[in-house]
Amino acid sequence: MKTLIQPDGKSFGVGADVRGAALGVLSRDGRFISANDSAAALFGYQIEDLIGKSVVDLASDADQQGVVAGLSLSASGTPHSFNAILHTRNGRRTSLMLHQQTILDNAGHCRALLTIFEEPVVGQRQCLEAAPCSETDSRQRYAHLMIGQEWERKRISSELHDGLGQALTLIKLMVENSLRRMRQGDVDEATGQLDTVVLHMRDAIGEVHHICSELRPVLLDRLGLAVALESLCRRVAQGSQTVAVVFECDVEEHDIPDNLKADMFRIAQEAMNNAMKHGAATEIRLTVQRVEAGILLTIQDNGIGLGNLPVTADPSTFSGLGLIGMQQRVELNGGAFFICCGDGGGTLVSAIWKM
Repeated sequence: MKTLIQPDGKSFGVGADVRGAALGVLSRDGRFISANDSAAALFGYQIEDLIGKSVVDLASDADQQGVVAGLSLSASGTPHSFNAILHTRNGRRTSLMLHQQTILDNAGHCRALLTIFEEPVVGQRQCLEAAPCSETDSRQRYAHLMIGQEWERKRISSELHDGLGQALTLIKLMVENSLRRMRQGDVDEATGQLDTVVLHMRDAIGEVHHICSELRPVLLDRLGLAVALESLCRRVAQGSQTVAVVFECDVEEHDIPDNLKADMFRIAQEAMNNAMKHGAATEIRLTVQRVEAGILLTIQDNGIGLGNLPVTADPSTFSGLGLIGMQQRVELNGGAFFICCGDGGGTLVSAIWKM
């Protein structure tokens, strides 16, 4: 499924914060433009030292031609996975599976390659055994989750108070005024005002539907994730009339576990809201793809970017609790979350869940 909803290709720079799988953004020729902490740790570098290095140079001599061929195929627009033996900073040879997805510019041409570096299962187990989740880290995650939930409650409370609450207050006052007019014998005036009350009640009902849709879209349960995401894209495009939204989904509904669908919807919703409210984007691309490593969700925009801010609990920053909420949703279901911000603008939000 691919949908284009209508109303400078910039380069990506370092601006990632993540826990989990090793992810990076590579140029078409394979140089690191951005990487997360896990990718830097995998190769034995600091993030700033890894930037600019080429995966071709990190490959063994026998694998370099295969890596170049894999990069070329991925850059052509075909999601591609290939094996390669890459060297870490200390010279250790590591067998990896590279899963790549094309990041497109506004003209639909390859701009960069989102790359997942997957270690063999044995290596993953050794890594997990060597670095178990600490009690401090668990407490930190729980604290972030609680903060995110509290922020979500405040947002819903604000919508109920400022939207629905005020509408119901207005309806109450108008009905009381109509009753007073009827008691005074001014039936025509009362009738006219009650007609207006009906219109306000319709608006209030619409507000209820909107809030319910924000919490749990009916389409998600009735028709599935793809339809719910397409409807979200249409609402975003129609609500702004200045943003083109491209939606693409090549995953069958039965391939997505039910426990992930609501999280995937809310992550897409939050990322698109950020692009609209903070990023001043004119184009947003939302994709759901099945890759060998699992299910990959990406939201890319061409806005002003979120800067090089980490995911923090400070709601005054662009990377405030909305991003913490997205990260926690992904990680609590065993996924990995990745944000890459462009040095000239634009933001890429990615999440992957292993299947």
